[in-house]
Amino acid sequence: MKASKRLFLLLSSLCLLLLTGCWDETHPQDVVYVTALGIDYDGKAFRIFTQVMDFSSVAKMGEGGKPNQEVPAWIGTAQGESVQQALNNLELSTQQVTSLEHLMTVICTDKALPRLDSILDAINRIRAVRYTTWVYATRIPIEKLLTVKGFFNLSPLSTLLYQPEESYRQSSFIPPREMMRFVSRYREPAGSAYLPSITLTRSHWRKQDKKETVYTLDGAYFLQHGKPAGYFSRNELRGFRWLTPEFKSSPLHLKKENHRLAEMMITGMKAQYKVEVSGGKPRYSLYLKATGRVDEIDPGVSEQDVVEEVRSQIVSQIRDTYRIGAERGVDVLNLEEKLYRSNNKLWKQVTSSGPYSPKAEELGEIRVDVHILHYGRFKLVP
Repeated sequence: MKASKRLFLLLSSLCLLLLTGCWDETHPQDVVYVTALGIDYDGKAFRIFTQVMDFSSVAKMGEGGKPNQEVPAWIGTAQGESVQQALNNLELSTQQVTSLEHLMTVICTDKALPRLDSILDAINRIRAVRYTTWVYATRIPIEKLLTVKGFFNLSPLSTLLYQPEESYRQSSFIPPREMMRFVSRYREPAGSAYLPSITLTRSHWRKQDKKETVYTLDGAYFLQHGKPAGYFSRNELRGFRWLTPEFKSSPLHLKKENHRLAEMMITGMKAQYKVEVSGGKPRYSLYLKATGRVDEIDPGVSEQDVVEEVRSQIVSQIRDTYRIGAERGVDVLNLEEKLYRSNNKLWKQVTSSGPYSPKAEELGEIRVDVHILHYGRFKLVP
């Protein structure tokens, strides 16, 4: 009896050796990986757009680390009464398994922003979607936005749409937004949140004699108290950049009385806020420390001229941006959040009759200390 049991166990073990180890294994080449998700809304239904990549093509490099041929990107589209229904409808025509595990970017049209709560709820219920996904808003058709190619035959993954941080390090104007930071700011009871506005331009680059289409950020869409608050252009947000904690560097063209003085690169900016009470209303004071270098300067321009003009422009740009926002009832500089944190009692009093709306007279003193780190090869005239 014991011998028969041993024989049975031996035969069973031999059978197990013939079994494969991964019955449900899925190979990468059998999966459609969505890298960008665009969402539009026409008043009745959501329309989604997906950009998918062939990662085997992305990985193939020629000499010098560049692809031998152009990396193709496929675009899928479907619609539904909800975002999830639209995704389900798209899967009906997908030829392989669809995965959102590599989703890197989400783009909403301006028409979809009033339904942002529904969009965020749908996206963040998908377990595969990470909170590090980049988020944008746009005014142009998403299918057009997703056809842009990278430089030197590189994939779209090497563009501003997927890698905004590199561009921001060079020129800090509108900070890119990750999903987690945006949602955190959007859910706050006080202050504003924003989505960078991404668009296309053909004004700057050529490939041989052919104009190339590239991405650029032309402004931002602000949201306040859970609702869209409007679009602000890049020019209207010139003062916004100086108050962003992520600031790295930004150029500044110095000009006085139609005479060019210098080209500066502001390489550091720190801001402090002070909230006081004046006549039962908040009054904000700003204190900034700016550091930078002189990249180019006209003959005869003194160090004092440069410092004074840097200070003047920064103060002027901040006031202009605040004024433009106040005229539209939008807290672009996010000063309500400072009031909420520093004097919650006053904040409750101010908002007791309705949502907070900035007033032009509430912005008080703006003081800027300027320190020039480098002057180039030659010292400036004192």
